[in-house]
Amino acid sequence: MQMLSYRGPNAAGGVSSALGHMFTRETGMNWWYLKDDRLCRHSSQAQQTVSSFSNEIKDNHYRYCNNFLWPVLHDLPQFAHYSEFERRCYRAFNGAVAAQAQEIELEGDIWFINDYQFAIMPRLLQQDSDSLVFWHIPWPKHVLAQHVEPLTELALCLMNARVIGFHTQEYVDNFFNFVEAHLDHLHVERTAQSISLKHGKNRARATTMFVVAPLGVDMDYWRRIVRETKPTFPKQPQTSMVLSVDRCDYTKGMLERFETIDLFLEMYPEWHENIQFVQIGARSRPGLIEFDQYWQRCRLQADAVNARFASSTWQPLLWLEDPIGSEGLAQLYSRADVMLVNPLRDGLNLTAKEFAACQQGVPGVLALSKSAGAWHELKNGCVSIDPTDKYSLAISINDCLLMSETEKYRRMHALKDQLEENLLHEWWQKLLRLYVPRASVVAEKVCS
Repeated sequence: MQMLSYRGPNAAGGVSSALGHMFTRETGMNWWYLKDDRLCRHSSQAQQTVSSFSNEIKDNHYRYCNNFLWPVLHDLPQFAHYSEFERRCYRAFNGAVAAQAQEIELEGDIWFINDYQFAIMPRLLQQDSDSLVFWHIPWPKHVLAQHVEPLTELALCLMNARVIGFHTQEYVDNFFNFVEAHLDHLHVERTAQSISLKHGKNRARATTMFVVAPLGVDMDYWRRIVRETKPTFPKQPQTSMVLSVDRCDYTKGMLERFETIDLFLEMYPEWHENIQFVQIGARSRPGLIEFDQYWQRCRLQADAVNARFASSTWQPLLWLEDPIGSEGLAQLYSRADVMLVNPLRDGLNLTAKEFAACQQGVPGVLALSKSAGAWHELKNGCVSIDPTDKYSLAISINDCLLMSETEKYRRMHALKDQLEENLLHEWWQKLLRLYVPRASVVAEKVCS
């Protein structure tokens, strides 16, 4: 088995962390990933550099992913910037990775391909190998007319995979709706959760299966580090903590969060000096204009909150931009009274699950946006919030802080039960169970 992801071991982000935990459990797997300008391959025995990329191809692949694909796929097209040259470099980058894979690996290998940075890889590998794809971000509900053709290319190439996984049924349905609207030579079978050629000679062999499989967490790992890590973030007595952990990215709702904190402190002066909002969040994608401007707006808003409400002994909003490892995160998760997760659009959001996994004693409360993929799993235990309504969000934060211990335990019990039903290794097994090796190459499915 060959696993391919954009980021590798110990990289920032929940996906890399989850794949790392899975990789340590699997035998006979090679992990391919990008590190700086190099394509690396990591096995249980060694890590090696396979090849390097020119700065032009690597940088413009990165821009196409983040200037165009990221906002469009998150239903935030107002942030999108399209470049034909960047798109060509996206193809070239995928082509270079596929060429190295085909040169080194044996024919017939199974490839586990992760995410939108490698969306055309199933097409490039299909002559020699089968592939499974997991799509860690949303597929958009609405696609502007000018964005249909670039997404059609991705959809067609993805159809060379044997299995495609999404976090939620909504994302699967969005993909099916897109195919029915724009790819009339394909047949969507919603009951079977599959797509096949309408007029292929052997439709069974030309079928791609879809699975809803939200990424799980390693519960034992998080419980263990909570028990074994010595506290380095002492909590102030009589001070409640509201924690958020995410990148400074317009999909995450950080600006809206800071504006809500300002409103909350205005509405509830009784919390002054008795609460601290802790934001763990590094700057995201520096050098790209939309992300730089968003970071600047968030920085100004955070400073404005503290300038308006802080005293000589109290800072209401503490923003930590430096990376914090799993041990530090586990401590903060376990000490938080409220975990505030309010993205405008998020494929899943593993921090919500990690928070629940770290709860011991009197638990904290998870306030979770309905726009996060994880909400579909965790809705019975979280406090559901609307990230676009700052007034109702401020009220929800206050409700979470005043919640009875009985209700806290009830909700956390529901969250942990749900997490135990979908552990990380079970997520992986769910993908593998749908995989059926093909007897030969399905030439009918080659993208033209």
